[in-house]
Amino acid sequence: MTILIDGYNLLHVTRFAPVGNSEDVLRRSREALLAFLAEKLTDSERQATTVVFDAPDKKFGLPDAYAFAGIELRFARTYNSADDLIEQLIQADPCPERLVVVSSDHRIHRFAARRKAACFDSDVWFDHLVERRPPAASEKKEVADTTKPVPAASTDEWLAEFESEELQKLEGQADSLLAANDQNDASKSNQVKGDYLSDEEWGDLDNPFPDDYFDD
Repeated sequence: MTILIDGYNLLHVTRFAPVGNSEDVLRRSREALLAFLAEKLTDSERQATTVVFDAPDKKFGLPDAYAFAGIELRFARTYNSADDLIEQLIQADPCPERLVVVSSDHRIHRFAARRKAACFDSDVWFDHLVERRPPAASEKKEVADTTKPVPAASTDEWLAEFESEELQKLEGQADSLLAANDQNDASKSNQVKGDYLSDEEWGDLDNPFPDDYFDD
């Protein structure tokens, strides 16, 4: 599995969002986000993760790429936007069906879908990662073997975790609606009963005929 992240798109929906536009502020915000990712992702996931950032102002002298705790950073210095570089990376991926793209940009979603890659909105993916338990200390000490591909099942596991959360939300909403409908039906039945008949007059609805009805 490969994870491709729209850097500033993700950054601005997190608690690490920068206050100000100076390069020092942006750098500290980027590094805070990357430290969070390094804590939450497994070693194999970090080795397979690329975060792409815009680089609209070339005067800061940002590098084209560098690594942070095994995570690859790319700056779109020679592109109009990070989206252009992300699309190029999606297009160049040899196994897009094992690619997870993190961005809320609908343009990226459409491009990823055409390549049959999985795509998640940045805020949804970040919220999920917040709830995720950090890898065990023993796993962090392991050295990743980057010559071996990450099992394809990893992408399915990401999809299963997100789908199960959404399914639980939908099921909860459905249960609430059913409960509300049952309560409304009971209220209407009691209202009709109260308006027209007393409890004694209402009688046994399962047997509406009096005991001597058939004697005649």
